Amino acid sequence: MKTGKLSRREATCVIGAGVAASAAIVGSTSPALATGWAKLAAPAGAAGTLEGAATVVSAERALADQLVAPLAAGAELGRWQIASVRSLDAGAVSVLVTSASGAFQLDVVRRSASPRSPGVTDHFEVMVMNHGDGAKPTAEEQGLAAMALAEVIRGNEQAVDVSRFVSAEKHQRQARSYLHELTERG
Repeated sequence: MKTGKLSRREATCVIGAGVAASAAIVGSTSPALATGWAKLAAPAGAAGTLEGAATVVSAERALADQLVAPLAAGAELGRWQIASVRSLDAGAVSVLVTSASGAFQLDVVRRSASPRSPGVTDHFEVMVMNHGDGAKPTAEEQGLAAMALAEVIRGNEQAVDVSRFVSAEKHQRQARSYLHELTERG
């Protein structure tokens, strides 16, 4: 009976799909580079093939992909388009979105006890990164996109390790600190 946990072999297969696709794309423009990657990542006996490239993808990348599946760069989410999905970094997954009114960033973090983000699921919040502190009004278009992304996440969240994510409050503190550092340098 399946326990809901992935074996190392299953995880490698899941993680490897993205790397194999990336290597194949790079291989179409630079066969030498793709072959070099494959040789570095390939198990014994598989040198020179893309089969071994599957072990190169990071756990952070796989976690981000699993959380927002089937969305990826270029995918449509209602009236918005996904520009990119970034790997889990500092406890959040960032999704860059474009619309007729411009581009904006949505960050997915662990749900707080009293969520204030427009997109909320059982385990996650989708924050609009508008340089506010939660008191600044959110542009309607961006809030609706956050809610739409939360609907996608709702279907995937049971399989994602929420402990790898920070709370919305901690993420806001990190973002404010980073912005302060940038303005100090500028």
